[in-house]
Amino acid sequence: AYTELMSHFANPHYQKVMNDRPLFYFFGTYGLTPEIIPALRTLCNSYGIGNPYIVLLCTNGYLGVVDSFGFDAISMYGVSWLNDGAPYQDLAETEIKQWEYFRSAGLSVVPHVTTGWDKRPRYDNPVFWELPPSASNWTEQGTPGQISNHIVEAIQWADNNPVTCPAHAVLIYAWNEFDEGGWLCPTLQQFEGTARIEALHNHLNNTTDIADGNLGENIRLILLPNPARDFVSVTGLTEDWQITDMYGNVKMSGE
Repeated sequence: AYTELMSHFANPHYQKVMNDRPLFYFFGTYGLTPEIIPALRTLCNSYGIGNPYIVLLCTNGYLGVVDSFGFDAISMYGVSWLNDGAPYQDLAETEIKQWEYFRSAGLSVVPHVTTGWDKRPRYDNPVFWELPPSASNWTEQGTPGQISNHIVEAIQWADNNPVTCPAHAVLIYAWNEFDEGGWLCPTLQQFEGTARIEALHNHLNNTTDIADGNLGENIRLILLPNPARDFVSVTGLTEDWQITDMYGNVKMSGE
């Protein structure tokens, strides 16, 4: 099945890090054995593709498998365990502590940003692939400004920890997980419209924020929505940035 990935990895618009290494995420370790990741690397080499940078999306309990399975780094799907309308700022602070926890364990990290969490739609309308969530499993929605601030915090944290974050990548949950409470995607006007993506656009264009974060010079920032996993992924850290779809079509940019 992994042979199907080779054409994607070879696509010039596929997200690459660290000298042309395809960035690839495993969502948990379901069905994974220690032989699979080395075999994937060998397959990439046989196709003349760069050694993939493979990241585990996990929870705390997965720390021990990062080295034993051959992952390059660790990240997380999102902060999903806060309840009863906890403030968005609590979610953001919890997330930062998670980055630090991974760093303190000596792991390479792709810091994750949760734009929100609210599983109540699935409580009211259960889906077939999981058990209904608790009616209390939700946090307060962040404002567009709070969400964009938290994304910039992740970019700055990656920039300030280059040994821990060699890929200079940030993973954002999510582009359009509306029934889980996390999104950046424009919505109907009565549900914020383009406010979130515009707040992020304005924040990334604010040269004061970039200077304060010491984000460096002449490094490109790309926000790349990935329809396969409904994430927006950021690579590079910067003054010149773009938001594109996975085929390289530029949707928004700034300098």
